[in-house]
Amino acid sequence: EKKGALKSVYNLNTSDFDWPDTSNFVQDFKELDVDRIYFTGGEPSINEKHYEILDYLIESDKCKNITLEYNTNAISITKRFLNKIINFKTVILTLSIDALEEKFYYLRYPGKWELVNRSVKILKEYNSNCKNLFVNVTPTISIFNIDSINVIQDWINNKMEATTPINLHILEGPNWMHLGLLGEKSRKKIQLHYENLSNNATNEVIRNNYKNLVNIIEKSRIID
Repeated sequence: EKKGALKSVYNLNTSDFDWPDTSNFVQDFKELDVDRIYFTGGEPSINEKHYEILDYLIESDKCKNITLEYNTNAISITKRFLNKIINFKTVILTLSIDALEEKFYYLRYPGKWELVNRSVKILKEYNSNCKNLFVNVTPTISIFNIDSINVIQDWINNKMEATTPINLHILEGPNWMHLGLLGEKSRKKIQLHYENLSNNATNEVIRNNYKNLVNIIEKSRIID
C-alpha cells in the first residue's frame, strides 16, 4: 500500500499540461478583445504558443493597448522574450524567487541560481531603458525561508540597484512547509530578527514588510 501511495504521487496525468499543443487556444485568442493578459506557470517564457500570441498582438498593433503580467521563475528570461514584451503598453514581471544560491537550488530544484543571475542581468539592461517595464520579486514564504526574507530584499537592493520592496506571499500548502511548524524557540528568534530589521529600515514599505512578518509568524500557529 505504501508503494502504491508513493507511486500515485509521482504518476501525474501530463495531458493536463498539453493544452498549448492540443487546443485551438491561439486561434481562439485572436477573436478576443482584451486589455490585460496574465501569464503564469508552467514557465511562460519558454512556451512557444505564448510567443505566437505575442507575435499576433504585435503584428496586429493591438499590443499598444494591452498590459502584460507575468509570474516567472526568472530562470529563462532572454533577450528574445524581452524584445517581444517591451512592445506592449505596460509589462509587469513578478519574479518568483524564494531564496538565493544553494537554498534556491534546494527549494526550486533543479533550477540553477546562475541562470537567475543571468536573467536579472539582462533584465537590468532593459529595465533602465524601458519605462513600461516594471519588475518585482515575490517569494513564497515557508518554514524553509522565513528566516532569510531580508537576504532576498538586500539582494534586490544590490543587484537591481534600487530599493524595491518585495511582495509577501504566504505559503498555502503543503502543510509540511507551513510556518505553523516553527518551534517556539525558533519563532521568537525569527520574530526578534525582523523586529530589529524593522526598527532600522529606512524604507517605509520594507519596514512594514518586516513588521508584517512578525505578525504572520505569531498568527501561524495552528494547521488545520
